[in-house]
Amino acid sequence: MAKLFLFVVGVAVSLGIASGASQEEITAVRTAIRPFLDECGAEFGITRDQLLAAKAAGTVDTFDPCFYACFFKKIGFIDAKGLFDANVALEKNKKYFKAADDIAKIEQMGKTCSSVNDESVSDGDKACERSKLLLKCFLKEKANFTPFESS
Repeated sequence: MAKLFLFVVGVAVSLGIASGASQEEITAVRTAIRPFLDECGAEFGITRDQLLAAKAAGTVDTFDPCFYACFFKKIGFIDAKGLFDANVALEKNKKYFKAADDIAKIEQMGKTCSSVNDESVSDGDKACERSKLLLKCFLKEKANFTPFESS
């Protein structure tokens, strides 16, 4: 479930990319994002078991993309215009990760994944399509980082 938590966050999600993340940092991130996943899951009828199954399958296509938009908006990664805000993502991650190397990796992921803002989407500020693109980018970029893989 941690993989989904963070890939949905980005894992660093951005939150999840810090290779030197301590167990305390990982726990703090999980604790911080769990209520948002629960809220969005309830809104879209997604259970924790379904989240676990999606994690095991390694797919983002299982759920309504608006679930991802709900989550990313609640954590502040998607703004009111429906765009990914890499600066906000970086600042939020700095609350959890302190190592300069981790921050640099998170910053690079944000820069790379900002490209989703250049993609044409049909739902505008609703941001469902863009959120799915963002999640896919986070997952692709996360392949270089491992702190949540074993959880």
